[in-house]
Amino acid sequence: LPPRSLDQMFTDAFAREYQIIKSDPKRDLYLACALMVRGAGVEMSDIRRNIERMRPSLQFAHWNQEGWKVGHCLAPPIGQKNSLLCLSNNCCIKNTFQDCHNRFMKLYTRKAHVHHYTDFMDIQYFDESIE
Repeated sequence: LPPRSLDQMFTDAFAREYQIIKSDPKRDLYLACALMVRGAGVEMSDIRRNIERMRPSLQFAHWNQEGWKVGHCLAPPIGQKNSLLCLSNNCCIKNTFQDCHNRFMKLYTRKAHVHHYTDFMDIQYFDESIE
């Protein structure tokens, strides 16, 4: 991979295309965010500038508007000038769970694949779990 600038790494960390699951992290509420930055050429002023640049596009909980934690290591990763790891606690997984539930309900209303589980459990457990 070609090396990227720190500004580009911050932008990518909160972009939809770089998430592990299919979600848009800028659309939902953040509880907290931790940033781990590695690289000898990275200054705290660069990190603060990028946090301030990203802050208007991210919605934090009203009780934790300053919910940022930063770790800074001067040793660069092997083969790169710098790196950024973003660990966020946000609510964007809600839509993924909702889609999973909707797909389950479509199958369950037709009783599709239920026969695989009735050998081990009663069908009433499905009805109870939906409630």
